[in-house]
Amino acid sequence: MPTPNPRTKKITLFFTGFIYGGGERVTVDVVRALKAEGYEVELVFLYSQDRYKKIPAGLPTTFLDAKRIFSGVSKLGQYLKEQKPSTLLTTQEHAHILALLARLMAKSNTRVVLRFGLPPSQFFKHMKGWRDRYLLPILARLMYPRADAVVGNSKHTSRELEHYGVAKERIHTIYNPLPMPTDSEKPVHPWLLQGDIPTILALGRLEPQKDFATLVRAYARASKAASSRLLILGEGGEYERLMALAKELGVSDSVAIQRGYVEKPMAYMEKAALFVLSSRYEGFPNVLIEAMAAETAVVATDCVSGPREILAPDTPHDQRIQRKIDWASYGALVPVGDVEVLAEAMTHLLTNTELRQAYAAKAKKRSTQFAMERILPSYKRVLRV
Repeated sequence: MPTPNPRTKKITLFFTGFIYGGGERVTVDVVRALKAEGYEVELVFLYSQDRYKKIPAGLPTTFLDAKRIFSGVSKLGQYLKEQKPSTLLTTQEHAHILALLARLMAKSNTRVVLRFGLPPSQFFKHMKGWRDRYLLPILARLMYPRADAVVGNSKHTSRELEHYGVAKERIHTIYNPLPMPTDSEKPVHPWLLQGDIPTILALGRLEPQKDFATLVRAYARASKAASSRLLILGEGGEYERLMALAKELGVSDSVAIQRGYVEKPMAYMEKAALFVLSSRYEGFPNVLIEAMAAETAVVATDCVSGPREILAPDTPHDQRIQRKIDWASYGALVPVGDVEVLAEAMTHLLTNTELRQAYAAKAKKRSTQFAMERILPSYKRVLRV
């Protein structure tokens, strides 16, 4: 086992809420990998344990028992004084602000690193509460420049951070790593087990960001030219709306939404004929690289941000396709919200087995660039371990 740098005493990962979404999974995986190399790590949660439905197993954990989000500043400050971690890593917007305020209050020497899973403009734009929508951007511009380092999970996200006053030399682009390897399991949906009809797979929260309505409409068109089924894995408030849309379009018999958290989505992806990401915006879509690692051909919207950097890495990251398909190096890119072009891309890949298989093989090869052993050294440099 490698010997950690003796200057690094402890790496703490701080959370406010915890739903084990993409950003949370990424940072927990990074911390697990550091622990496996012998580093001392700890997860710290703002509230009491009963506020969290799912906590990662096998890692040292502390709960600060704060009653409200900003009352946690003093509790986190006390933690920094007592535990003296060398580095505090955050991956949530509220946690960013709290961590920097707590360090300032505690007059701590702990290094604070902020990781951003979405471009800040997209996060603030879609906040629901007026306090978060208007107060957080102000606090962000005041506090982000105080961070020792910030990590953007895409080039676009990193570029946006400059607009919040963060010095260029403190901004680091580090792509998300693939999930840590786990034991394989069979997908539970019968369509994937039967394999008699090609299944198009999509995965994500049933919310406007993922734009599954456009996907259902595009599928209704594509299904007329290519026999197939559409399976969406996810939980959220748009379930009834999406199923009603499928019924209205006459495809309810071949569209299914399996609700609930999927622990091992690659088991589903391996059996799918095609994976589609229909999002209006992203940070860096983990599900896309997971599908590619499962050797499945992919279609993705050319949204802000991430898909272009994954599928067409040799093109400008801020380039956007319009009104046509971009048959990129590692998958197909289509305009955001364009039903006709998305349907055309799905139809072409479903009916052209040779092209679909070629893309699947290229996707698998590309996914190796996001293996943890390739990504972890960048995190170690930023965390100074």
